[in-house]
Amino acid sequence: MKTRYSLIPALALAALMLSCEADKLDIGAPDVNVNGGPLLESLTPTSARVQVIVSRQEGVKEVGVRYGLQTDRAALVTYGETLASAEKKTEHFFDIVNCESATKYSYVAYALLENGEIAYSVVRSFTTIAAELTVTPSRLSLGAPARSDTLRVATTFDAWDVIVGSEEWFTCRAEGPLLVVTTRDNLTAARRVATLKFTAGSRTLNLAVTQDPPLLSLAPVSVTLPATGGGDHFTVASDIPAWTVDSDVNWLTFSVDGDVVTFQAGDSGGVEREGHLTVTIGTDGVFKVFTVLQ
Repeated sequence: MKTRYSLIPALALAALMLSCEADKLDIGAPDVNVNGGPLLESLTPTSARVQVIVSRQEGVKEVGVRYGLQTDRAALVTYGETLASAEKKTEHFFDIVNCESATKYSYVAYALLENGEIAYSVVRSFTTIAAELTVTPSRLSLGAPARSDTLRVATTFDAWDVIVGSEEWFTCRAEGPLLVVTTRDNLTAARRVATLKFTAGSRTLNLAVTQDPPLLSLAPVSVTLPATGGGDHFTVASDIPAWTVDSDVNWLTFSVDGDVVTFQAGDSGGVEREGHLTVTIGTDGVFKVFTVLQ
């Protein structure tokens, strides 16, 4: 998923390009000179605009640049990518795109004459801007109940991506500069952990997403009933409402009303006995046991 926009501070561009002079070059072939230079204000993390000026229009068949990661002209002429124009004019502009951020590229400008001769400029270079990348907040620590949270992504790169692992307990959805993270109820006894990997150009940023197991408590946790029988109740407190109650003996019955469990026991016939009501969240999740002595 990608979000595209531009944010290129002029001062940062100038600082990154102090090594690149903006003056025109003058490397000649018979009767024609070719000058080239990068336009500092055009630099982005993925592109740059190059200006090429030739000294005349007559007899010039093609004007272009050859560029790549090589630093010498021979390598660029042999292996470089080419951008060319056959327009009859002395000033040309070429947009070099699909670059990596914070990377130095070299290029050589040329003019192909109708008689087959080629005039080259000297090798020039530019360095694309490093992509800044921040995500706010820097981590997500969530409780057990399902919910949606929003992350704000800021970058000087023209696009960002997020890589989600194979976890099935949450989903992500991009909305402009925002990433909406939606979790499902955690019905297990384990703390769940996942990592979101954000990328913008050559920059990467990992963000941890954690989800705690459910909270569950009983008050009180036990009671003693008389031998002749009787009843009482206890209260369940949990951040997940989908809990269930089970009895492990047939002489202890119960009913549930909201967060209150009411139970009854008959006459024990003078025999000491113990029963349990178990409150559980999920199939193999968190549980608490209430003890009834009689």
